[in-house]
Amino acid sequence: MIDFHLIIDLVPRLAKLFFSKYFDKVLRMSYVQAAIFLGIGLQFKNVDNLGKDLGGLKVNQILPQLNKCIKKFTTVFRKIYELEAEEQIAEFVPNKANQILDEATGVKETLAKEMDREGRKFVEELRKERDTFQKDVKNKNKQHHKKSKGR
Repeated sequence: MIDFHLIIDLVPRLAKLFFSKYFDKVLRMSYVQAAIFLGIGLQFKNVDNLGKDLGGLKVNQILPQLNKCIKKFTTVFRKIYELEAEEQIAEFVPNKANQILDEATGVKETLAKEMDREGRKFVEELRKERDTFQKDVKNKNKQHHKKSKGR
């Protein structure tokens, strides 16, 4: 059971939210609970006067009903909080974590990736040099062959 004096300052705001239909689809109250919430939250009545207005309800009947109302709000707020946390966790995928870490450290790629990339560049340069060398050898062979035929 909640301590009435600790949450009484929240009740007017919660009542305003409830009766403004913000929680219409997710929060249901009985007529008695709604009347208690209206009386305490929006009409600022004390529990004794509210009991008289509700046909002689006693304090020990009103406070448990108010407690149930607060528990319903707590459940809704907890669910909203959990859904928000789930959305944030869903956005935080491992690739995103690596990207954030890379940006934070200034390191754009791992050492293995860098070595692999540089190794490929080196192999490509060697192939180009080999092809150039082979063309030069063929050209020299052709020139040498032409000179030897010409004699």
